[in-house]
Amino acid sequence: MTTFAGSGSGSADGQGTNASFNSPIGIAIDQSNNLYVADFMNSTDPHNFPGGMVSTFAGWLESNGSVDANGTSARFIFPLG
Repeated sequence: MTTFAGSGSGSADGQGTNASFNSPIGIAIDQSNNLYVADFMNSTDPHNFPGGMVSTFAGWLESNGSVDANGTSARFIFPLG
């Protein structure tokens, strides 16, 4: 088994294992082969992995809510997938 991205617990964008998650719970892949991860405890959904770089795609760290919006203006309540 190989770690593609993330190490330890927390929330950090970065390249490969320099990134971290707090309870990643769901994954999806789009038609361009980008990988998305729902990060349950950080209330971000999802992280995006273009070229191995982890960046928050939507939501804001530990800012729970239910807001339909783009990017960091969106809010989630413990996303599952």
